[in-house]
Amino acid sequence: MNRLLLCTLLLVSCAKSPMVRYQTPIMGAFDPIIVTDADTTPRQLHPGKCKYVPETYIINKEYIAYQDCDTIRRLVTADLASFKRKGGFAIDKNGVYYKGNLICTDAIGFKILTYKDNHGYLWRTDKKIFFAKKELSLADPATFEPIGEAWGRYFKDKNNLYYYDQKVEGADISSLNVERRFFEDFIYDKNHIYYQGKPLMYQGESVEQLSGLLFKTTKEVLQADFSGEEEVIFTPITGDFDIPTLRELSFNFMIDKHHLYLVEESSYCQMPTTKLDLSKVKAYERYIYDGRYLYRGEQKVREYDPATFGIFQCSYDLYQYDKYGIYAWEKKLPFKIKRTPVYGKNLFSVGDYIIYENQLYITKEYSLWHDPYVKGLTQEQVQLLKQGKHVHRSHQGKVLFVQESYDSKYYKADNQLYYMEKPVQGVDMATFDPYFAPNFYRDKNHVYLCQDGVHVVKGYDNSTLQPVFGDFLMDKDYLYYKTQRLFKSKEVSLLAIYQGAAYEHKLPDFYLFKNAEGYWSVCPEKMTEYEFDDKGDFYYYTQYFVNVEFLGTEFKEIRQSKD
Repeated sequence: MNRLLLCTLLLVSCAKSPMVRYQTPIMGAFDPIIVTDADTTPRQLHPGKCKYVPETYIINKEYIAYQDCDTIRRLVTADLASFKRKGGFAIDKNGVYYKGNLICTDAIGFKILTYKDNHGYLWRTDKKIFFAKKELSLADPATFEPIGEAWGRYFKDKNNLYYYDQKVEGADISSLNVERRFFEDFIYDKNHIYYQGKPLMYQGESVEQLSGLLFKTTKEVLQADFSGEEEVIFTPITGDFDIPTLRELSFNFMIDKHHLYLVEESSYCQMPTTKLDLSKVKAYERYIYDGRYLYRGEQKVREYDPATFGIFQCSYDLYQYDKYGIYAWEKKLPFKIKRTPVYGKNLFSVGDYIIYENQLYITKEYSLWHDPYVKGLTQEQVQLLKQGKHVHRSHQGKVLFVQESYDSKYYKADNQLYYMEKPVQGVDMATFDPYFAPNFYRDKNHVYLCQDGVHVVKGYDNSTLQPVFGDFLMDKDYLYYKTQRLFKSKEVSLLAIYQGAAYEHKLPDFYLFKNAEGYWSVCPEKMTEYEFDDKGDFYYYTQYFVNVEFLGTEFKEIRQSKD
């Protein structure tokens, strides 16, 4: 007989438990002050999959605690003065903490390298490499480094290749390579393609990737099936191939001495070309030039000049060019073309920027706020862009080179704080601290809330204000959630963070605090409202609510189950 357990977490106290609800006004429509007015609102707390928010370090004045899914415990060995959170880890003068367990090692050079699904983190210090809690026995830990993109699967030292923490036998270190066209579990050397750290073989012969899911040996063209967790299944496919000369041109095209082929994942088709001159064939992602015509897939393309056509990547998208212009696929960008664009000569892409001679096009989403096209750059500005300097445009059209970026909308330029394209007045940049707390800046005069703009917050005791955890702040008198005063901060400690049923019921996490008065439950909620203005333009604003319940001077929690 199946039994369904329905668990309800009850917070039980010895005194009446008033529940208060705080609401933050719409940001940007007011001069922020500490919100103190409240209403009584009943609320029931529903537990999530875990009792506590897992893998969380809680730092209090007197002690440090670690909580995982169902337990919470104090870290008696932790050094309060030097203890710092590092992602899902923590470090202090004694070593590195992994899932609340102290690993006695020098923490200098601590860095998380990658995460292996359901197995743990691969991480390092200056002198040692670890997988989860285990130190790896490597001949040369100092040269251990990732191959390819960050948070990848393959690593190497001066002697060996590794798939996560496992040594790959027989790999040729000097010829290792990773390309974006390969799957995430792929790497290759001059002898083999490796998948999940093992060489790909078919009937005792090493395979060569042609394109997508198509491979070959000296005798067969193969379709690969990677749907299994570990084993790769190869199926021979038939076709009019000349296997000795069959090779890849790009991710979407392959060629032999007779034909061009368009590849779509595991299928292919022969291109409608005749009198193929191999010396003139040029392949680019979805485009190919056969010496006479330019094709997009199987279709001839007549919008571009084939002889001067080229393609390049900027940010995460592909762009095209010919002697007539520069394009985002079919859309012609607003560059004024005087000389034929040639990528690497007078046309460049750096990050989110396309630079053609003395003109700039900003491709990132921010450019939707105003004209992304900039003309009339000086040679000095062009060089700064090519060196990777970030740029914004002011509301007056001035080109601003970013001195420091705090996120996509907040940055420092010309020694002044900007929000989007407008300067923020009155900020003392000499004492400005953009990393004071999440969504909060400060200088010697003010504390600023950064939400849909930069707002001075009035009501804190600025001289004693400090971040506590997440969006909680504290001064000598009170504990706050953002701009909402909760209760007195005397002897305050964060005891636990309970996991709300975020996936089942879309309820947020809630926090258990203790101060000199007793125990408190705090449950912040975020609500985003969407509206249209008089012109029909869409916009949104965010409201925050905090449910605060005083639980009394004594506290215990009870889990009740129902069959």
